[in-house]
Amino acid sequence: MIILVMIFILGTILGSGLNAWTYRLETGTSWTHGRSCCPHCNHQLSWWELLPLVSFALLRRRCHECGQKISWQYPLVELAAGGLLLLSYFTFGLTLQTFLVAATSIILLFIYVYDGRTMLIPNPAVWAFNTLAFVALFLHLDYNLITGGSFSVLPDLWSLASGPLVAAPLFLIWLLSHGRAMGFGDVKLALGIGWMLGIAGGLSALTYAFWIGAVISIGLLAHERMWKSSSRKDGEEHTIKSADSTAKLTMKSAVPFGPFLILGWLVVLFSGITLF
Repeated sequence: MIILVMIFILGTILGSGLNAWTYRLETGTSWTHGRSCCPHCNHQLSWWELLPLVSFALLRRRCHECGQKISWQYPLVELAAGGLLLLSYFTFGLTLQTFLVAATSIILLFIYVYDGRTMLIPNPAVWAFNTLAFVALFLHLDYNLITGGSFSVLPDLWSLASGPLVAAPLFLIWLLSHGRAMGFGDVKLALGIGWMLGIAGGLSALTYAFWIGAVISIGLLAHERMWKSSSRKDGEEHTIKSADSTAKLTMKSAVPFGPFLILGWLVVLFSGITLF
């Protein structure tokens, strides 16, 4: 139980770091800027305001200095990071694969948040993921840190080709649409997914990604139309004007595909369910 608690706490600390890195990269703040601060009033946060999950509860979702609300992103990312590390341990035990999955999960969680906020996938993050996935082809990931095992194996041709083959469908979409239907960052992300999951697993992750994306997008469109219809029936003209000026979600709206790819990766990795 102590080990599980320590793993979860480590995950929440990494999640807290991901939140800070996401904000600094998005705003162009230097990585060596120092202690984090409130994005509204620039109040430098004390140590007790930086405790993962705990500070959010203690502060009651408000900045201690200016009273502005703190985004739910912060505790959710910290909780997700802790959960991913625990899930890695429960699924793969005390093996090299646990460390690989934990490391790639944290990187992909960062990409998930950043792409969801900006519709951009940072090159350093995606290439760090791809490098780990490629190096893993040459390691015996079932190596147990207690009982031992063999370290090195030579991957076969299909394993080496799995990355490019899984990325190929997204590359064709990007190429034929001239980047309008698919970003090249998604193509690079699919490369590492293929190396990590293999051809069958990688293509299954792509399929799940398209299914998840379709369900979520259709759900958001339906929710927006129902909300607008309800507002008109209630005669809330000022609300309708506000909605018309801010809500722009249509069938032609651009949505980030990276988060859906990552969710598809999670489904295949932790469930083992492939479609091919």
